Amino acid sequence: MRSPAAAFLLVFAVGASLRVGAALQTDTVEKLRDSGRADYFAFASSLKEQGVLGWAGVPSAFRGPVYPSFLASVESFEPETRPASPLIEAGLGSLAIPLAGWLAWELAGPWAGVAGAALTALHPSLGWPVP
Repeated sequence: MRSPAAAFLLVFAVGASLRVGAALQTDTVEKLRDSGRADYFAFASSLKEQGVLGWAGVPSAFRGPVYPSFLASVESFEPETRPASPLIEAGLGSLAIPLAGWLAWELAGPWAGVAGAALTALHPSLGWPVP
């Protein structure tokens, strides 16, 4: 591949597909809760159902409000529904690929941009949810 722009697009497509594929593995709300986010899940369901950020309606400052508020706004918390948050997170996480590539492209040239995008796209902790 001689064009860094074409390589850049290919790397982005691979990284985005890895992220979306990992997100699609979380196909029920129980899997979302059991994937290591139980406390955030409890805070979000309390916020959505009772209007209180905390444990089962008891206010708490154990977790910050941003991620539980995000979960409360996009999830239905019905047991057999597909959660929306993993796909949204995959889309937002995919934005890191061109951002890292653009930064390296500007600092060190086109092929450095492709390398930066590839490192971001293929890094395991950026592609798969870490509990």
